[in-house]
Parts: sequence; structure tokens; C-alpha cells
Amino acid sequence: MKADKSELIEGAKAGIPIVMGFIPVGIAYAIIAKNAGFTTIETVFMSLSVFAGASQMMAAVTYIPRVVPAFVIDRLKLGKRMKKFLSLIPFTAMTALIFPAIINVDAEAPLIGIAGGITAALIAFFKLPVIFSVVGAVLVNLIMYLVM
Repeated sequence: MKADKSELIEGAKAGIPIVMGFIPVGIAYAIIAKNAGFTTIETVFMSLSVFAGASQMMAAVTYIPRVVPAFVIDRLKLGKRMKKFLSLIPFTAMTALIFPAIINVDAEAPLIGIAGGITAALIAFFKLPVIFSVVGAVLVNLIMYLVM
């Protein structure tokens, strides 16, 4: 279906309010990215590849706190136990973020989330690919919803 010129003009007019709303967000992002040390190319690339304004802002704002420790720790001579401890932090943090959601997935039936979480943990324990944990947990949750 070919759009005629009047439809394109009407569409452009209808989009003006949204564009006007995004201009301040774009300016704010550019300022934050500049202050975080992003180059112009990095800023433009992130704008073109990430279609979530809040995510762009958070990435730029947290860039320095995330990168600086990596450079500092990389230069330190750490013992084997300290390296192991530091390697576990991301997994611990992810668990702390995910666990409350597992318990609260359904306020009326918390066992559904718990069953899915246990299923995923058991499958992961046997070192199967992640997709099996995901599919297994989803299937258990589906069955639980159908049964309950």
C-alpha cells in the first residue's frame, strides 16, 4: 500500500508532540554522557542502538562507578581466595535482585514462583545449558498455574 503525500504530512504533524518531548531527554542524555566521559561517537552509537531513554541515562550515570573499580582491581595483586570472592559478587548480586521477585511473583500463590525458582536451580545444578533452566521453570510455572 502506497501512502500519498497528505498521509505523510498528517503523520509528521501527529508526531510533533512526541518529538518535542524527546528533545529535552536527548539534551539531558548528551550532557550526562559528556560528563561521564563518553566520546561523541559513543554517545551517538548508544542513542542509535538503545531505544530506552532511562536505560541510556543509567548507563551513562553509572559508567564511572562501574569502570573505575575494574581498572583499580585489575592492577592489584590479589590472592586466589580474594579473586574467587570477587568473582562471586555478580552472581550474589543477581540472586539478591531475583529472589524477591521469585517469592512475590504471585501474591496469592507464592508457591508458583518458588517452584519455578527451585526448578531452575535444580536444572542449573546439573550444569545443563541455561535454556533448559528457563524452559523448565516456565513449564513448571505453567503447570502450577493450570493446577492451582
